[in-house]
Amino acid sequence: MLLPYLSAAWAAGLLLADRLPLVPWQWAMMSGLTLLGAWLARRARPLVRAHLLLLALSLAGLRLSLHQRPLSPDHIARRNDFPRPLVLTGVVRDFPLPVAGGLRFTLAVESVALPDSPAATPARGPVLASAPASQPLAYGDRVRLLGRLQTPPHFETFAYDQYLARRGIFSLFQATQATRLSQGRGLMHALNTLRDRGLETIYRLFPDPEASLLAGILLGVESGIPPALMEAFNATGTTHIIAISGFNITIIAGALMLILHRLLGARRGLLLAGLGVALYTLLVGADPPVVRAAIMAGLALSARLLGRPSHGLASLAAAALAMTAVDPDLLWDAGFQLSFSSTLGLLLYGQRMQDALAALLGRFLPQTHVRALVRPLSEFLLLTLAAQITSLPILMFQFGRLPALALLANPLILPVQPAVMVLGGLAMALGLLWLPAGQALAWIAWPPVAYTIRMVEALARFDMQLYLPPALAPWWALLYYAALAAATILPGRLGWKLPRPRLSTSAALALLAGLALANGLVWRAWADAPDGRLHLSILDVGAGEALLIQTPSGRLALINGGSSSIALSQALGRRLPLTRRTLDWWIMLGNAEHHLAALEEVLPRYPPRRALVRSQGWGPGQRRLLQALHAARIPTVELQPGQQLELGQGARLEILNLQPHGGYALLSHGRFRMLIAVGDVRPTEQATPAGLTGVLLAEGGAQDANPPSWLATLN
Repeated sequence: MLLPYLSAAWAAGLLLADRLPLVPWQWAMMSGLTLLGAWLARRARPLVRAHLLLLALSLAGLRLSLHQRPLSPDHIARRNDFPRPLVLTGVVRDFPLPVAGGLRFTLAVESVALPDSPAATPARGPVLASAPASQPLAYGDRVRLLGRLQTPPHFETFAYDQYLARRGIFSLFQATQATRLSQGRGLMHALNTLRDRGLETIYRLFPDPEASLLAGILLGVESGIPPALMEAFNATGTTHIIAISGFNITIIAGALMLILHRLLGARRGLLLAGLGVALYTLLVGADPPVVRAAIMAGLALSARLLGRPSHGLASLAAAALAMTAVDPDLLWDAGFQLSFSSTLGLLLYGQRMQDALAALLGRFLPQTHVRALVRPLSEFLLLTLAAQITSLPILMFQFGRLPALALLANPLILPVQPAVMVLGGLAMALGLLWLPAGQALAWIAWPPVAYTIRMVEALARFDMQLYLPPALAPWWALLYYAALAAATILPGRLGWKLPRPRLSTSAALALLAGLALANGLVWRAWADAPDGRLHLSILDVGAGEALLIQTPSGRLALINGGSSSIALSQALGRRLPLTRRTLDWWIMLGNAEHHLAALEEVLPRYPPRRALVRSQGWGPGQRRLLQALHAARIPTVELQPGQQLELGQGARLEILNLQPHGGYALLSHGRFRMLIAVGDVRPTEQATPAGLTGVLLAEGGAQDANPPSWLATLN
């Protein structure tokens, strides 16, 4: 099979061209000479193959040298770090991702101008833009942005500028204003709309952080995953379950083939299954691992359509060759490297290790027991090990560390990932059609997602990571791959030529999984049931305060929201009952930006039945929140001093005092009395009740807001 060797020679040519200062005509001359040599040696097959490998190497050098040309005079990056704000006009060229306080997307620039100048200068090139979330944007929208153009920074531990340069981006643009000039049209805009609806549906069906994890697994939107949870996945070597890759594509292709084959027949079913895989690839953003899996799936479907056998190594080589021919910089992308190396490990060692395990167990156990054990052990342990054999050096090289917990974490969480993907995807699909049907399935899909998160968080507490000095990482990787290649070329010495037993699945695993799901749902329902007590949770939401009150009867009230929508969504998702998506009250005791900034984005996920709002001191962000509440037809009530909110079963929240930048409230239930101070406030007579159980101090306990004399009075 020549194709894998040609792909390897192509990759070597890209690496060599990145180091050698050769210009395109020199690489073109080398390509011509090797092509001439192949023609002259056409009767000697070994020489022809050698010349073809050299031709692939030289053509790769030519491709990279043409790709890395200097920036043109009208490239937008030549205006980086301009001392004044600029106005950029261009087209959104990817799916805008929600980030803290706004949206991030790639803008294909068309023109640049000064804010006070009517004339615009033509410009081109992409920029990575951040814009406020006040203006909804989609793929293909033509927009005008006002902000500052900056050179990407180079951090001590991460060359962010080089990372963006490999993607063809040399500028960052922090926009303070965004105006949509025209709405996008066509397929990509329709897919953007579908993805946004799917994302909204996921957050309405599932609590956080389960919703954010499913958004990453199903739609490739990882921006909502809390940083602490993402670090837990990194520490346990399980981030591959978040990234959309071969597993997701396999599920999609298999499901489409199963359904369409029965409805439309073999030929039409295969064609439409391939089209479905292509659309899903575009829907989730077409990242390198997804494109690699889609190309391999497309080649497998094509081979089946033509009645020809498919070869995994040839498909992998073809995908690598095609992708790096279109974009040579992909060879340096960490996602591309990990995806291809992991797939290569599965193809080279997966079946061999499975056969070796079957032969080993066959020496001690009856064949029926071997068949029952080998498949689950292979899927959840050996295949993971096979993928890591070829990806370990890249992990160490790219990130400088190796999660030793990966061998323990993966067997514990991989068994439930098919259920996460299938049940979560079906719940989202049904929710798009009819939300109650999706919600019913979401309750069944929630336990495996929650199990994944809790298991990863529990294992991440054991800090077991191997670190390697950056200077040694390239040499270690080179020696590792050299030893691995030698071991692979000599399989006979390793005892891998073993008979391949035919394996069968056990119905007991399906029954056990069903019982585990039912058990998890029952225990979660018991834990969420009202216990007749008043609960006050102080949520960690970054700047500002957010307090969640759960009444003895199970009613829910949220005071303020803080500044981080990701942190607030996660905190509510972990504390609210699984079947609850609606709060009874939002109480906006503070009115500063950092008190309420998170509420606008969280509103569609956890809407209130009623909102208690301030009547004065509203800024632009708070006014947008008020408009969003009115648009959602949520009744609003103006907060007043002396107002009392009956929470049920004797629990009560009383507004004691309102000040321009905050206020005081008293939460009571029986003999429990909690004074709550929010914002930049100063004690008053109304804010000094007697018989308190506790006090939540304002401004983090600052002395100006909490003078010692006042605290002594409260004693």
